[in-house]
Amino acid sequence: HLLKAGARTAYATLDGRMSYRPADYLRSDGTLARRIEFVGAEETSASSGEVGAFVQDTWTIGSGLKAEVGVRWDANTIVSGLAFLPRASLTYDLRPNSTKISGGAGVYVDKPVLQPAIFMQRQARRELVFDRTGAPAGPWRLFTHEVAGPLVNPRATILHLQMDQQLPAGWMVRASYQERFGRREFVVR
Repeated sequence: HLLKAGARTAYATLDGRMSYRPADYLRSDGTLARRIEFVGAEETSASSGEVGAFVQDTWTIGSGLKAEVGVRWDANTIVSGLAFLPRASLTYDLRPNSTKISGGAGVYVDKPVLQPAIFMQRQARRELVFDRTGAPAGPWRLFTHEVAGPLVNPRATILHLQMDQQLPAGWMVRASYQERFGRREFVVR
């Protein structure tokens, strides 16, 4: 058995200014069809504290066959909840220094970026539509940034198969297949 464990911590900040300019949409005859403006504060600010820990064990089951299992825990201040992330893999070396086949599966999360944390701080967009005479066709419509519920870490279950073949003169050929099943992704509509 080879047991490994570790931990990490990180802190990140984002302070900035986002300023958008108005845009006019013209019809083919040159008349104003729509005007878009942006309103609200231009300054944005966010920070994130992160902690994580892992434990994994690698052991030789038999001649050429190794197994690895592990688990990771991650938490941060941008998304809610503690991420529990199991992983496992098997590797079989058919002949030493020749052909190796491996496969594994695990649950992974992306390191959260600060953009979702500042999403609601971005300037709102307002839009006015004009008729063909150039008069407003109605009132201004306001589009704001909202988050539906608490932010949660996007997750993915990843399956992986791989074969390595050692060739003469130090060359190697690798064929691999990976499939990712994502859920809870950050989506803007």
